[in-house]
Amino acid sequence: MYDIDWSRSVHVVGPISDDLVSKLTPQILNLLGQSQEPITVGIDSPGGVLVSNDRLLGLLKSPTQHHKGCQVITVATNDASSAAANLLAYGDYALALPHASILFHDVRYGGLRDVTPDVAKTTAKQLSDLNDRYAVKLANHAVRRVVWVYLDLQDKFEPSKKKNSDIASRFEKCVISIPKNDNVDIDFVGFWAAIYERLSEQSQPILLAAIEKVGWWLEFQERSAVLPVLRASKSRLPGMLDGVDYMVRRAVADATKKNLSDVESLKVEEYRNLDLLVRLAAIRISRHRISGESTTGASLDSLIGDYDLITTMNDRQHIRSAARFITRHKVMFNGMGDFDTKSEEEKNRIVSEIFPVARFFWIFCVLLCRSLFDGEHILTPADAQLLGVIDEVVGGGPVESRREFNEKQKKERESEANTSPTTTA
Repeated sequence: MYDIDWSRSVHVVGPISDDLVSKLTPQILNLLGQSQEPITVGIDSPGGVLVSNDRLLGLLKSPTQHHKGCQVITVATNDASSAAANLLAYGDYALALPHASILFHDVRYGGLRDVTPDVAKTTAKQLSDLNDRYAVKLANHAVRRVVWVYLDLQDKFEPSKKKNSDIASRFEKCVISIPKNDNVDIDFVGFWAAIYERLSEQSQPILLAAIEKVGWWLEFQERSAVLPVLRASKSRLPGMLDGVDYMVRRAVADATKKNLSDVESLKVEEYRNLDLLVRLAAIRISRHRISGESTTGASLDSLIGDYDLITTMNDRQHIRSAARFITRHKVMFNGMGDFDTKSEEEKNRIVSEIFPVARFFWIFCVLLCRSLFDGEHILTPADAQLLGVIDEVVGGGPVESRREFNEKQKKERESEANTSPTTTA
């Protein structure tokens, strides 16, 4: 199921472009028509056009008239950079030869001309949005691998925390506000410490950046609950935007010749975006004051960056993905039993109880992938496996792969069958 089969393969060599997709199309269609067996994709490419990359992947996974399609096994044979790294990670089962090099970097536009300040700002926003979008897409493939890494390294958590006590203490501060749940026993600190210890020095910053983003997201969630958007009726607790609301009402009253008391406040939903921005500004300014930095550092550009991150994390797509994550990975959550046989009411109860921690795990995966699109990162195959980019390092990696685990289980069963005593009538 997870074996490389070079007799049933295509090779992505050189830049990924529409020309390459056209060249490979007859080979792929021929393989799809032959059988439903997996197709192996050898990758030795410096990257290329993301749209062409998506077309190639869509072609590889397209159905035929007789079956739904084939599994795609991707293999980094030498160089898998940029769009080629995405193609590698999007495989149903992804592998890398020991000498391979895997490069991720932020989404880039080439050949921009006549760049004005407005074009530069618009382009920067578009690139940031693309980085977020591709991080989510990558996380949907990486999350099952990250779960596997968690399960494989579980017995290493405590030793890793003791050996790396300083970094573990740093991780501990990030998860202190995660709600506890009797049905969920996920040791994030031990998990991160075990990964950190096994990553190469050049890849450790990727994990640290992701965990820093996690801490920032949790801090925002916690501090945002302190004040309502607007003061509630008869409440002494001020609202975050009471002053802004007063200014809006005052302006409306003056323009319409009404008394201020006759102008109603806007609905809370109408202040949502502004409320988010003000809360982020408050958190950033408080951080600057605590560190002794000038509060003028809370620039609009940095606030917009924070705003984009938080809105991405709070997008309903993440909520849906976290719910799917719960039902797919039952081994990580106690009390689920046979989830599919339960009533809708029971399913909703289980999901609502487990959801906060499951969502946190999912968001960690998203932010881990997002960190891969910040700057430029060259990964060894071992690092790629630890970070959820690939499933297996050919010849053995820091984590026992699913294929290796299945092979070991099969041999153990065969050994038990061969050594069990036979009975005669």
